[in-house]
Amino acid sequence: MNRCFGLAALLLLTVGCEVDYLAAPVTDAGPPPAPAIVTAASPMAAIVGGGLLVTRDERYGAIADLDRDIVWLVDLEAMTPHARIDLEPGDRPNRLVEDGFGRVHVALRRGGAVVAIDVLSGELVRRTAVCPAPRGVDYDPARNVIAVACLDGDLIELDAETHAERRRIAVTPDLRDVVVDGERVLVSTFRSAEVFAVDGAGAVEAVPTAIDAHPSGFDGPRTHQPRVAWRMVRGPDGVELLHQRHRAEALPDLPAPNQYYSASNCSNAVLHSTVATVGVPHRDGRPPAALRAGLVVDAVRAFDGRLVLAEPMFDDWVASRPRSGCFDGDGPAADTPIRLGNGVVAVARWHRFALAYDRFDARLFTVATPDGAPSLLSELRFDIAQRADTGHRLFHTPTSSLIACASCHPEGGEDGHVWVFEAFGPRRTQTLHGGISGRAPLHWSGDLADFDALMSEVFVSRMGGVDLHPVETQALAAWVDTVPHLPTLPVIDRAAVDRGAVVFDAAGCRECHFTDGTVDPENHDVGTGEPLQVPSLLGAAHRLPLMHDGCAPDLAARFDPACGGDAHGQLDALTPAARADLVHYLRAL
Repeated sequence: MNRCFGLAALLLLTVGCEVDYLAAPVTDAGPPPAPAIVTAASPMAAIVGGGLLVTRDERYGAIADLDRDIVWLVDLEAMTPHARIDLEPGDRPNRLVEDGFGRVHVALRRGGAVVAIDVLSGELVRRTAVCPAPRGVDYDPARNVIAVACLDGDLIELDAETHAERRRIAVTPDLRDVVVDGERVLVSTFRSAEVFAVDGAGAVEAVPTAIDAHPSGFDGPRTHQPRVAWRMVRGPDGVELLHQRHRAEALPDLPAPNQYYSASNCSNAVLHSTVATVGVPHRDGRPPAALRAGLVVDAVRAFDGRLVLAEPMFDDWVASRPRSGCFDGDGPAADTPIRLGNGVVAVARWHRFALAYDRFDARLFTVATPDGAPSLLSELRFDIAQRADTGHRLFHTPTSSLIACASCHPEGGEDGHVWVFEAFGPRRTQTLHGGISGRAPLHWSGDLADFDALMSEVFVSRMGGVDLHPVETQALAAWVDTVPHLPTLPVIDRAAVDRGAVVFDAAGCRECHFTDGTVDPENHDVGTGEPLQVPSLLGAAHRLPLMHDGCAPDLAARFDPACGGDAHGQLDALTPAARADLVHYLRAL
């Protein structure tokens, strides 16, 4: 079904034309025809969110187009392109920050570097390797340094002019964003949504975050754990964290179709999004209100204090209305947010307006944000091909329950959450990095024979999605197989890695875990009390905690007797040194 949208002056705005891949005409002549399938010429990267910056003088905008490996500079007053900076293929630019000398610094998530771009000339003036996967950047004017948060857990500070390394501090793995907050530097983690403060001496301290206990709910109180911190930014009342909250209590054993993976039924939701002020306790024990939106990947405050949300696969641009019966939340997230969809992955504030970047059509919008619906003021379409892929779209589009595949598998990976099911106990979300071809049967228990069975059980029955046409299912599986593994962690001790490879073979690990990424398709009981599927060990160091119930907070803990222990490989005769070498080897996979 084709939908073309136009401008309704100062009222509800929808822009562009799109193909609704989730719907097909029904006739009496038999099954509906196969919908149109679009496959991108090169794999489309999973949605990350962010990548839009307004300079302090509000004259220019900078856009990091992660899918095209381009940084755009825009003259915002004229709404015209100022410069195009082409990066190396696969660099994946995302977070940006402006220094005090008219340069914008961009983190290249896959390029392992930070680049500096002169705004006035539009020239790339410096490229500096920093870590395998830099994610967040911020500027400290007091010390004239660029702070870089890395996937491997390092916080690196570079001289803003020369990019010479000033200091490197090991914080914790899976860092996401960094915000200079006075004399301290705050860094967030992606999957666990934790925040850490680093002081001037390099000391690291955890910043308390909310334990989300909700007194409401038609079938009892609910507790949600902070997860998946998409964005950490400065807000009007402090540093704010846009993150998801995932249900901690057991999920009921309901007959299919039950749609119990939901973000739309308020206090009984399996997950939802919220914005919390970092380090600020909640009044009367009330947590921030749920946004009750779909996949929200970026947020900014409008001039009136309301949230402007990037909800990329939302069908329309709408101003969401207050809803009754939801969480008794507190704080700014309870205000009525403005939701921007139609491919918008990044938002920023500009004067009394909001800027929004549509990554798929390569368009920048200026949006007014009055009390009513948002309205388009201007639009800049970049002279470059649109990007579209049916599988990519299906993966990121929320179902009727406001849950998308990307909600639990953000960026094509996993949320680090251990879900509890009344029917079969704890199950830690499995990763999709590296694709899933060759992994069948699927799920920890191996109860789903193939991808078709996975879609029927999870996407349709649990998430409330529509039945997909077989060609759509194929397109989704094909896109998932393009999701790459995360960059390998730096090798700390090469000799230990080599010794660990010998231990890996001697302990019999290779009998089930094939280091080419494939695994033994048979279920095995490795001290867990039930036979389970064998996960790939590629990138295992990135997806802590380990095991089906998350009993191992790190690689070394996997060998604890309480977490499988000697029933999981021939480990009883290993010395502590041999186990340490084995950990080095697993970390390097």
